Amino acid sequence: FDKPSDLSSAREHLRRLRGNTHVLITAVAVTEGEAILWRHLDEPRLTMRNFSDSFLDDYMSRVGDDALSSVGAYQIEGLGAQLFER
Repeated sequence: FDKPSDLSSAREHLRRLRGNTHVLITAVAVTEGEAILWRHLDEPRLTMRNFSDSFLDDYMSRVGDDALSSVGAYQIEGLGAQLFER
């Protein structure tokens, strides 16, 4: 998945992810100049709820264009947390 280009693509990303488990690769690094002082990589497995189309419609109307700023069309630290069962 990538960042969706429009709301229709965002909706399709979420339809494809619902009811399924996927891996979210996350990484962070602290650098000074060209030296890497600290880095961390994690690959949590996330399971989306099998939500209804009406739930998806409500979610999309509430997040609007914010869905376009994240890979997979969700931000788990915000309203996107409601999409997940674990």
